[in-house]
Amino acid sequence: MLLDYCEVVKKFSLKNFNHSVRKAIEFIRISLYQDLSLDMISSSINANPFELSRQFKKETGKTIIEYINKQRINESIHIMENENISITAVAGIVGYNDINYFTKVFKKIKGITPSQYRKLNF
Repeated sequence: MLLDYCEVVKKFSLKNFNHSVRKAIEFIRISLYQDLSLDMISSSINANPFELSRQFKKETGKTIIEYINKQRINESIHIMENENISITAVAGIVGYNDINYFTKVFKKIKGITPSQYRKLNF
C-alpha cells in the first residue's frame, strides 16, 4: 500500500515543471470537463500562449491538446469502469460534445474504440 501511495504521489507531482507549465497542468486538471484551449489556459494563468505552448511541449513531451485529450480519455475510462451510462454521455461528461471526435481520439490513444473497450472489460 505504501508503494502504491508513493507511485500516486510521483505520478501527480508537478515539482519538476516550471511555474507556467505547473499552473497550466493544475488549471487543466480542475477544468477538464470544460471547453479548453491554449488561449483560455494561457489567459487564465497570465502566460504568453506561444511561450506556454513551447515550454509545455518541451517539459511534458506533449502539446497541450494532446495532454488534455489523454487526461480526458483516462477520465472517460474511469467513468466507464464505474458507471453504467452510455458512451455518448461519457463523452459529454469529459468535455467532448461530438461523439465521433471522442471515438476518434479514444481510438488514437487506446488503439480501440470506446465500445470495444467496454466490451473487452465488462
